[in-house]
Amino acid sequence: MYLGKVRVTQSLAAMGYRQAFIHKDTILGSAGTELRGHEFHYTSLSEDTWKGVFGNLLAKGEALSLTGFMTKNLVASHLHWHFFSNPQALASFLQIAQYLQ
Repeated sequence: MYLGKVRVTQSLAAMGYRQAFIHKDTILGSAGTELRGHEFHYTSLSEDTWKGVFGNLLAKGEALSLTGFMTKNLVASHLHWHFFSNPQALASFLQIAQYLQ
């Protein structure tokens, strides 16, 4: 369980393609790893909920705020990752998942 404040919005809170860089070592890769994906959601989380695991950029390269959080066995974000943008991130995830079985 993770404690935080979530608010459901009447309209889309965010939508679009994203490029993200991992700022802390995670099960998806080490700091500096680049991931690409998209964001589509009707919720927003309080700023104190996000711990800045990922730095996000719009597809145009415009910087967005840090996002995402991580606990011992959880990495979470609004972003839906496209693992084909970085197959090594998928390999890292599968390797750790296999180790934890």
